[in-house]
Amino acid sequence: MNTSKIKPYVPALLWMAVMFTLSTHYFGSALTKPIIGRMLDFIGYNYDTSFLNTADLVVRKSAHVFIYAVLAVLWYRAVLKGSRLGMVKAGLTVLLICALWASSDEIHQYLAGGRGAEVSDVVLDSATSALAIVVTGFISWAGKRKTPRGGGVSIHPTTAGD
Repeated sequence: MNTSKIKPYVPALLWMAVMFTLSTHYFGSALTKPIIGRMLDFIGYNYDTSFLNTADLVVRKSAHVFIYAVLAVLWYRAVLKGSRLGMVKAGLTVLLICALWASSDEIHQYLAGGRGAEVSDVVLDSATSALAIVVTGFISWAGKRKTPRGGGVSIHPTTAGD
């Protein structure tokens, strides 16, 4: 079996397995809220339930942003290396993969029990993925350029006799 064709996809698939585990009831607010509360207690911060709920929401949504940015970058890298798609088609393919995964993740959370499904999370995850794809695509494109637009001095040092 030729594993070189699937090798670029392994990191993205492993990350999806981690995400699947994180979307179980074991990683819901019932776990994160007490941890945040203990951290606030440790630093001596006096807080009420409203603040704790807001802090938990910020932590959880920040986790969504991080997790889906990583997913998009891993898939973008995989699709570019493992297919013949150009940057734009690869980006659109990856956005579709991430949006479908975000939708299935919310369904999984709902079915797993102890968690809820939020359409706003699918929107956040998809928007995060789109931004990560654009940033990664730009960095990839800029790294391939030899000279700035319109000519000018090369951004790469030369070894020719100066």
